[in-house]
Amino acid sequence: MTLPTTPANTILDELAAGRSIQLSDRARLGLDGLSIEDLLNEVATDRISLIQGSGTQLKSGTPLRMRAGKNRNGHPLGKVAFATDVAGIALVKALFDNSAGVSLDYPWSISSQTPLTVTIRHWRAEAERPSGYVYLVRPRANFKRDRNTWQWFTEKNGSQFLGGIEVTREDFRYPVYRA
Repeated sequence: MTLPTTPANTILDELAAGRSIQLSDRARLGLDGLSIEDLLNEVATDRISLIQGSGTQLKSGTPLRMRAGKNRNGHPLGKVAFATDVAGIALVKALFDNSAGVSLDYPWSISSQTPLTVTIRHWRAEAERPSGYVYLVRPRANFKRDRNTWQWFTEKNGSQFLGGIEVTREDFRYPVYRA
């Protein structure tokens, strides 16, 4: 089945083929002036895909790193890899670095009652990146949702990054607090 040509399908086609979409590609692909977050949400929810943000440009086929993990209640999960179906969270992961000696706080569930906000505790300038990448992650069948949160996890090896889209702070439209 061929999907109609829409901006979200364009992103999905490019990323699923393992290609990167740089900022300079947006005009050629008809993405200028559109909300990249809205398009990524459409890719993740309507197209049944998972995404993950990173500050690093990765090659298609790079495996997700398995590491010791915990669910939202702090219970150990063993070696896991994480992904999301919420573009705002993928943008947080792409644009903010919690390994820079800071702590990033944001809600586990996003709704009108708990909107996405980010608090950077022990703020340092290197915690904020000017740009990053949001990647398509496959296979989704390897992942389970951590209850009713934005977090998906897998304990199975074999999940990998496909193509990614370069994102900037202009793509992130939520409040960021520095504490």
